[in-house]
Amino acid sequence: MTRYQEFLQFISNYVGGPNFDAVFQSISDQLQKQDDLAVAVTDQLTISTASGVYLDKALSSKGVTRPGDLGMDDDAYREMGISIVAAKQITEAVHVVLSTFYGDDLVRAHTTSGIAGPYIFAPGDDLQFMLEDGVVHTLTLTGTEFTDLQNATVDEIVDVITRYIRSIGSNGFAFNYTDPDTNLQYVRIYGGAKGPYSLVQVVGGTIQNELEFPTIRPTFLPSNTTVWEITRNIGDTYRFRWVSGPAPLLGVVEPGDSVMIYGPQFEAYGFHGTYAVTSARPVGPMTSYDSGYFEIQTTVQTGLASSKANIAPPVNMPPTFYTYTVTQALYSDLKFFAPDKNTPYSQPRYALAWEPAKSLLKVYMPATTSIVHRELIGAAHTHMLYPANELNGSIGSATDMTQEIILVNNYTFKVPANGADCMATGGTAVFGSNSIPINYISRSQGFTTVVCASPCTGQATPTSPIGTAGILTGSPDAFGIVRSTQVGLITVGTALADDPLNPFLGAYVVDPTANYTLTNEIVTLREPIIAGSALSTLLVEGVLPNTSGNLLFGLNLDGQESPVPYLAAQSASSTDAVNIQSISQFGNTVTVTTVAPHGIIAGEKTLINGTVNFNGQWVVVGVPSITVYTFNRTPAATLFESTGTSTPIIGNPVTTLIMDTAYVFKQNHGVGEDVTLLSATQAYTPAPDGSDYGFYVTSTAEGRIYAESIIQAITALGINLEIIIVYPSDIGLGNAGDSEASTAPPPPVSDALYVWGPDAT
Repeated sequence: MTRYQEFLQFISNYVGGPNFDAVFQSISDQLQKQDDLAVAVTDQLTISTASGVYLDKALSSKGVTRPGDLGMDDDAYREMGISIVAAKQITEAVHVVLSTFYGDDLVRAHTTSGIAGPYIFAPGDDLQFMLEDGVVHTLTLTGTEFTDLQNATVDEIVDVITRYIRSIGSNGFAFNYTDPDTNLQYVRIYGGAKGPYSLVQVVGGTIQNELEFPTIRPTFLPSNTTVWEITRNIGDTYRFRWVSGPAPLLGVVEPGDSVMIYGPQFEAYGFHGTYAVTSARPVGPMTSYDSGYFEIQTTVQTGLASSKANIAPPVNMPPTFYTYTVTQALYSDLKFFAPDKNTPYSQPRYALAWEPAKSLLKVYMPATTSIVHRELIGAAHTHMLYPANELNGSIGSATDMTQEIILVNNYTFKVPANGADCMATGGTAVFGSNSIPINYISRSQGFTTVVCASPCTGQATPTSPIGTAGILTGSPDAFGIVRSTQVGLITVGTALADDPLNPFLGAYVVDPTANYTLTNEIVTLREPIIAGSALSTLLVEGVLPNTSGNLLFGLNLDGQESPVPYLAAQSASSTDAVNIQSISQFGNTVTVTTVAPHGIIAGEKTLINGTVNFNGQWVVVGVPSITVYTFNRTPAATLFESTGTSTPIIGNPVTTLIMDTAYVFKQNHGVGEDVTLLSATQAYTPAPDGSDYGFYVTSTAEGRIYAESIIQAITALGINLEIIIVYPSDIGLGNAGDSEASTAPPPPVSDALYVWGPDAT
């Protein structure tokens, strides 16, 4: 239907005349032109339909410019632009998802002050920093931004920094970071971009001198009254040389560091600001012109005449001066820092997407998101059973194939080993004159596994998967396992081990349905508990704090019970003696029946008195019941008595717990059962970054799996998506990272230790 026909539908049939058609056709034609114009204008608003200069404007706003000299037509330019913009939008969308699940800390660059607030500022104080634009920005305080400049709060300086960053057109911001352990407040600055190109770099200023963003060089001295000789070498280079007073710790200062010189005594000679260190030499045995100095460059007129480099300057001859001697008064007058370029991937944990090649998007995601969900019932622990220095000693064999070293990958090897499970970090593996640094070493399931800090394996055969460099070499056997016939020596570094008196259970796997949080303080029951009883006192082996608290009885046993309140703990010298009802020997076995619970555990000793044949100390080998125990005695005999007393001999301290008589036990608990102190009667809240997990169970990663599914859904067709999971700690995993990168560490190698507890698989 034409525009004229549409128009006639609204005209009365009684309207007519010789000029009817001409008039209404003219009106219809004008309406059609307006319609066509509206469509044409609308088409120029979107990239997919725009043309000419309108297409150029639409794509230039997205950062895509038409190469004018090439004569590229609209269709080709439009197709290229849509592809580029789509790729940018996908990466941006991925970082939005990552930020949602992991937070800005893992997606944006950030840096945190080393000094907690409040702060002391003065009008004119400044902060010099750089964001993604590569421009050094200077924020200067006027003094009106704070209620009290001499007591500026973290919230106030955070607000000032954020408003300044937004005023320069960046999406960066500052944040009040509260340390969860100390509750101290610090200033944290975030970059404006999300993703690997995010950047924050603090480069100087008096505010930096007060806040100390990392990395401050450790040059603080008990007395910072160093005397510096300042000379001007050729050009604009100035040397600050130690001549007397406390020797400065210049051994930690490197070229490229920055020095903040803000002492009034330095300012009097023209030195006030942050300068790049161009050269530094540590202090020698005594003062000299070629040691104990650092150099800067500045064009500020200082009044010093130029002298020759590395040659002592002439003596000052007023009005000509070659040197100034300045005595430092405070540490804050002159101190050094490394102007770190903070990026998201320079942080221990990051969630980022890269485009390393055309149509390839690599997404790095930590194993745990800010959302941690648990479904498993019960608790589990990783337990280091024995001292890890038991791993020390020789490994490998040149003749015994069963003891040869098995090469797992470029960084990892293992060797058969007997003994209890244990692990350590650090140390060395030595083969002849070659030494390999160790990251982690563990013994589990009959093998010692060593994960090295650098490649340790050599070429086995031209077709072997083992690497091409290193010191361990071997060849595949009939089963395809690459073995080395070398002999080496293992020495561990940090030996993680149990304290036999204060055993530590290791990493606690959280159960949110449990109304408790465990500690590592454990005692052992010395008397039985009957369900339905309310106790006023309870005898245990071990020591608990003499304060009120809550206990868990029978951890991971069917009769697990908590929380059970106790009011206090009192030291008890020993358990009481109980009368013997009968004591008899048949062969080498002696059986003792007591009239009351004896409180003895198999493997402990008992002291028997008042008998004819059995007085003395004996090691208990069996405990059939709470009133019966057995031990061995030679020579064999057949004897019977019904007199005497039995007293347990306990090596560890014995404690009497004062119980809350209002609590009625719901389960039976036997002698020898563990009693664990609770730190809270509520489920443990895990750290959002997952750093408090030493090992993983399936339900830990549910948040990350959901984030993966969203990223896969928003990724366009034709883009190869590769997701790499980065673990927050190597302990329990051997290593982590992108195993396909040429410089990457090996894929994770499990070195899990002994684990117990329901569903802890």
